[in-house]
Amino acid sequence: MKQIVAFLLLAALSGCMTAGRVTGWLNDHPAASARYCADEYPVKTITTVTERVEHDTITVPGGQVVIHDTIPCPDGTSVPVQYEQPCPPVKVVTQTVYRDSVVKVENTAHVRALQADSAYFVRKANEATVRGDKWQKWAYYALAGVVLLAGWTFRNPILGLVKKLIA
Repeated sequence: MKQIVAFLLLAALSGCMTAGRVTGWLNDHPAASARYCADEYPVKTITTVTERVEHDTITVPGGQVVIHDTIPCPDGTSVPVQYEQPCPPVKVVTQTVYRDSVVKVENTAHVRALQADSAYFVRKANEATVRGDKWQKWAYYALAGVVLLAGWTFRNPILGLVKKLIA
């Protein structure tokens, strides 16, 4: 029984692929690696269409219209009449439509790699903070030890000085 378990364990361990072997296999089979990457990390395309409408109003001033007319008289003749009529200003409205299309192509493989890098560096920063906190704690302990050692070393002169001040 032990021999069968040992054989199965040896077979399982010998079938494992290391990272170097996987990289070599993927380099030898670029179509398979491309298919895997396309399935796992699809390109995300976002198209944004913006529409902007500008209105422009131009007022054309009205001029004077000269009207020529004839007025019939009772004797059968007609008298020419001329008068000016002011025209109201004319508003001309132009409407211009601008359409802009923005196509954003996102490389999701690159985004995932950057997210993994970000998580790695956040973890490293947290570890460095913990190490810094430990170092700071030990520095305070060392400072307290130096102060106690100095007090113990110079205790007799300090006590003599205190006795002189009290007396």
